[in-house]
Amino acid sequence: MNFHEINVYNKPILYIGAILGFTGIYLDNTKKADNLYIYALLLSGLILMLLSFKKTKESKSDKV
Repeated sequence: MNFHEINVYNKPILYIGAILGFTGIYLDNTKKADNLYIYALLLSGLILMLLSFKKTKESKSDKV
């Protein structure tokens, strides 16, 4: 298992997840939202960022 070979396969999802995470952190620091909304933003941002690293499976037609 090599950790130095981490590649992002879906950059828009990574950026959207980062924006959701930063929004959740901002709302938490300024106390402008309820904790439920903050946790939802942080969790969805983290999930999107993790999904951006997943490599999609190649179908047989892509190998041509």
